[in-house]
Parts: sequence; C-alpha cells; structure tokens
Amino acid sequence: MSWLKIILLIVVLAFGLAGASFQNDVWLYGGGTFGPDDEISLEYSLDSEQDAKLMLYRIKDPAQILEMGGPRYFEGTNDLNLRKIREFKVDYDQNRRWGDVSLGKLKVGMYLAQLESGQSKSATLILVTDISLVVKTDTSNILTYSANKYTGKPVAAKIYRIEGKNISEYSSQSDGLNKFENKPAGEEDVVIAANYGNSWAFSSSYWRSWAIEKSKTYIQTDRPVYRPGHTVYFKATARSASGLRPLVNQDITITIKDANYDDIYKETFKTDEYGSVNSELLLSAEPPLGSYQIETEIDGERSYSQFYVEEFQKPEYKVEVSPDKDKVIQGESVKFEVSAEYLFGGAVTGGKVNYAVLKKPYYYWSYRSYYGFYDEYFYGGYYDSEVVERGEAVLDENGKLVLEFDTSLDDQDYQYTLQAGVVDEARREISASASTTVFRSNIVINVRADRYAYKENDKVTLYVTAKDIYGKPVSTDFSLDINRYYWDYENGRETDKQNIQHGRTNKNGEATISFVPKKQGSYYLRVLAKDENGREAESSEYLWVSGNSRWYWAYDSLNIKADKEEYKLGETARFVIQSPVADAYALITREGQEIADYELIKINGSVLTYELTVTEDMSPNSYISVVIIGEGRSYNETVGFKVPPNNKFLNVEINSDSDVYEPGQEGHFQLRVSDQDGNGVRAQVTVGIVDEGIYLIRSETNPDIRGFYYALRSNVVSTEISDWYYFGRAEVLAEADGVAAPMMAKEAVREDAFAQGK
Repeated sequence: MSWLKIILLIVVLAFGLAGASFQNDVWLYGGGTFGPDDEISLEYSLDSEQDAKLMLYRIKDPAQILEMGGPRYFEGTNDLNLRKIREFKVDYDQNRRWGDVSLGKLKVGMYLAQLESGQSKSATLILVTDISLVVKTDTSNILTYSANKYTGKPVAAKIYRIEGKNISEYSSQSDGLNKFENKPAGEEDVVIAANYGNSWAFSSSYWRSWAIEKSKTYIQTDRPVYRPGHTVYFKATARSASGLRPLVNQDITITIKDANYDDIYKETFKTDEYGSVNSELLLSAEPPLGSYQIETEIDGERSYSQFYVEEFQKPEYKVEVSPDKDKVIQGESVKFEVSAEYLFGGAVTGGKVNYAVLKKPYYYWSYRSYYGFYDEYFYGGYYDSEVVERGEAVLDENGKLVLEFDTSLDDQDYQYTLQAGVVDEARREISASASTTVFRSNIVINVRADRYAYKENDKVTLYVTAKDIYGKPVSTDFSLDINRYYWDYENGRETDKQNIQHGRTNKNGEATISFVPKKQGSYYLRVLAKDENGREAESSEYLWVSGNSRWYWAYDSLNIKADKEEYKLGETARFVIQSPVADAYALITREGQEIADYELIKINGSVLTYELTVTEDMSPNSYISVVIIGEGRSYNETVGFKVPPNNKFLNVEINSDSDVYEPGQEGHFQLRVSDQDGNGVRAQVTVGIVDEGIYLIRSETNPDIRGFYYALRSNVVSTEISDWYYFGRAEVLAEADGVAAPMMAKEAVREDAFAQGK
C-alpha cells in the first residue's frame, strides 16, 4: 500500500470518528426541540444505494449535555449514557432518495437519532420538553424567562450559562424570571439552558455588538464644493454616544483622502472642552477632481464626511419656483411662478426656461415628523414620478414666468412637481422645483382595523377618520364595502361581495364600525365618503380570516400597536397588545441600547392595554417588546416609538447691522444661542460666510446636527427563544448496536408507541 493510500485512509477514519459521514451517502435532518404532543418526523437523504436503519436512543442524563458545551453541533455522543429505544427500517428507492421517518410522540427527555447505511452514518439530537426558555441579552446583562409551553404559566427553572467549559448556575424566581450579569470570557458561543423537573430547554445568547456606538463625531466643512487651489476649512466634534458627553482632551486623528482614495492629509489633535478640533487643508493647483473623504478616528471609532473638488464657474443668479396654492382638488388648475434673479441684484430678463411637470402618488396618512430627519416612513419618495408635460418658455422683463396647468382626475391623491431650469445669455443653467398636492376630494378619509389576523366569527372593529385637506376634522356620512376573496379548488380565486354598511364620523372626525366575518378568506374593506360637491374619497384595508381549510394559513400572531407614532416627555404612551393565546402571561420589556425595564403581566382575555410614562431616557426613540408562551407555541413582537428630544435642541439667531453691503464694507453680526425656553446658553459656535452661489452647484453635505447626534437608535437587545434553537447534526455513535443493554420488558411497555418508518 502506498503512503498516499495510507494517509487517505487515516483521514477517512478520522472524519468517521469525528462524527461526519466520510461519504456523502447518508444525511439525517430535523433534530431540535419538540413538545410531548408533537408528532416528530425526521428527514433523510439516502444515496448509498442500499437500505438503511434509523436507531433511536434515549439520553439517560441530559445534564451531560451541559458539560459538553450544549446540543448544537454536538461532539460528545460517544461519552453519553444511552439506552436504545427503537430501530426503524429505511428502504432505499432509486427513484426517491429522500424521505422522512415518523417517530410519533415521545416522552419528555432527550434523544439521539442515528441513520446508518453500510459504513455511512449521520446523527442528530432531539429534545422533547414542556417548557420554553426566553433569553434576552444586552451589553452587560442576560434576562431569562421560563414557562410551561402549553399552559403558559411561569416556572422557577434552574438556569445554566455555558461558555465552553465554564458553567454558571442561577435560580429563577417564582415568576420564571432571572437577570444576571453577562461577562463573556472569550470568543466562544454562549449557550443558556433551563431545567425544571425532567424538562430541559436550550437557547443561545448574543447581542448586536455591531449596533453599539461608543462615540459620535460630527464633521463639517465650510462649504460643499471647492476649486483647485482653494482652502478647505473643517471641524470635528466628538461626543460619547451615550449622553453625548464631550470627549475632552482626547486624541483624534483626521485623515483626508482625495478622489483617487490617496491620503493627502493626516494629523492627530487633542480635543478641546467641547470635544472639538478644527484645521484647514490647502488644495493643490491640479488636484484629482471628484469626491474627497474626511475620516476621523477617536478611541477606535471612525466617522466619515465628504466634500467635492471641481472646476466650476460660480453661478451669478438663482432660480425659485413657487405654486399659488399648496393644495388643490382634482380638476382645478394650479399656477407655478418661475423667477430668476442675479445674485448681485436685477432680474434675468429673457432667460430661457425648460420645464417638466412630474406626477407621483401622495399618501396623506403616512407618518411625518415635525423634524424632517425622523421622516423614515414618508412613502412618497418610494415611487417613481410620471412626466405629464414638458415645455419651453421665456422669462419676462421682470425675470418671471407663470405656468398654469389643469390637474387630471385620478382614483388616488397625487403630487404635481414643477422642475424648471433657467438658461441665461452665457448658457449657464440653474434649476429649482416646487410641488403642490392634488386631492380627489375635499375630504380625506382613512380606515384601519384593530389588527390584521382574525378567525371565523371574530368581531372586527374598524376605526374611521375624516378630515378636510387642511387637516380640520369633518363630520360626514360614509359607507363600508366588504369583499371576501377565497380560493376555490376548481375555479381558483373567487370573490364574495358582502353587505354594505353605513356610518357617520362625529365632530372630531372619528367613528367605529364593526362586522363579523363568517367565512375564511382575504377581506378587502373599502370606505367611501363624499364632500359637499359629491366628490368621492376612499380608503382601504386588508384582513386575513382563518378557518380550517388548508388553502389558508392561520395568521394568528402577536400584535402590538402604539396609539401614536410620536410622544412628548411626560405623556402617557399606550400600547394595545393582542395575544393569540387567551389569558396568557406577557413578558414586556422596554429596550433599545439595553434592557431598560421588564415585567410579567397576566392578560385577562386576549387584549391588554399597556401604559407607560414617557421619560427622557426614551428619547429619541425606544422599543417595546412582548413575548407570550402558550398552547405549545411561542410568540415575540417588537414595536418602536419616537420621543423627539425637543428640550435638547438649541435656537440660533443671527442679526446683522445691514441687509446689503458694498464690496470692502465692514459688516457686524450678532449671534444668540438659547434653549427651548428662550434662556441664553453658553455654546461653541461654528460660523461660515459663503457665497450663496456655491450652493447652486452643490447642496449642503453637512447633515442636520440635531438629527446626527439624536439619530434614531437601533435595538441592540437580542431575543432568543428555545423553540427556535437549531441543533444541527451531531457526532455519530461509533458502536451503535452495543452501546447499551437491551431495554427491559416493563420499561419497553412504558415507552410511547412509535409509527413505523416509511
């Protein structure tokens, strides 16, 4: 035998002893966590061209799993105390090389299943338990909750934290809760286990470390674009991410890369009492043109900004577009005025105008924050615009042009935007745009359901709101049109029109209307109303109603709805929690950068209104998470809410001694910084005086400093539930047939019956 053959044989044997099938002939899937009421089935893939057998072993002492690092990708099979329970025959079929083996229902306990065909083997672990384990992890703590997965009642389980060979033990309270310090010892995965009586549960513990910021550095330049040979003035202000404390007297390194991504500047500074540094860079006479990057690094945290270097001729005039009305009704006309004025004064007479009218959908009821940097739910920007008209015109002797357009009739609200470019005698073009909103009716109506998923014969409550286009509540009649879509095996999708209902909003523009769906299907609900001139407004909603047919999923799920998108400090925030399990226990946590608060609440029925007082630590946003266990399933849902930090924003006023200055004339400016109550504030102010024409070439690249420092925060708390914990394949049993003595007859009778393997 050659040395090469000997080496290959050693490698093959090593892989076999390590638990991996040295040929890809046999694979066993589907191990993990089950309940004692579950019908357990394992899937297999068989390519060995011979019959196989599946053997099931009971692990006598599941606590052994703890000492071996937990059940995921388990490698301690040959050290377990096992008892063989059952053997299943798996027939090879060349036309169907995959299938499943039904094990039926198993008693609470832990099992090893192993599939063998010739010398090929594959194994997995099975856990049968009647408890569920919830693990929430943040940067410094782990919160666990244990409950019976059928009754939902909390259990005082023993909790184990496993990290490699290190095992720590904790005791849960009677409410099933336990909170302890999280101090990872190294790079190994952390496994959390729970034990209550004969039942075990396993889950993982991790937190979203990538979402944690140690510091935030705001970088600004005096303008967005420069010519070759210009001086770039820049400043960086570093604050701690938590509390925005100035990082005082700390090293900060600033690097500037040119358009070729080559370093052209790198210096290290000490921050001042505000956490700031500032410096300048003189651009060469022939630098690479394009985007330049500024990078700062402080305490290992990096931040970025950019500016542009271009060969440009500074614009000499500006263009403005303004509509005569910002809201109109479909069919009415709208006028846009285009004006162009030289920056040094005087109209751009006879300027050529190229214009386009764009149309895109508008959704009145989409969320819009007072602060633009919190408007991540504004739908309008997600839709492409349709060009409805293009044209050319000329400015009059006053540098103005009025364009009038008739708005078209449509079945939805939309926005008209006029984009206009003005070309002067030197063939330089400057552009501007403005929009007006076009409504179907003077009434804007909205309908929403109290949740999305229902069962047959559940009561559905709909909330209807009506306003005029300026936001004033409207009392109006409306109708509710209900259509049920369902699937017929022979005919496909069918429509069943339900009875039309009628209602009226009150003086606050609000109403509720209810109905009871008798049959399963997808329900399309449409509310119609008419304004004083008979113009229709409508709104729609979709629902799922589940029954027993296999053509529809039962979309029963946990649902949380906040009563508002945005709250103020001191307000009461209300969250309606709709549970798929009646009379359940709800683990409610407020989280974000940490597990801030938690409590266990018993729900009477299926709905709970949870209230909290909004405090400053919830700003600019926070999250409510709910976990419910019961009826053999676990549910988890999280909803975010915003608390704009109004009390943290400053007002800056600038006053000058003149509105117009002659070249060379000295100007005096007075700045005042105040808080929300108008009180003066000692502050570091950055002042730049820039030619207005620069912003006609490039818009401002510096972000709003309020939105930068008080940006919406990620939820770094992870939630893991044992029902979802993946085991993967396990090390195979080397000597399967002789691992344990045969089971005694009485013991065999006590074991549950098993279905025959397919």
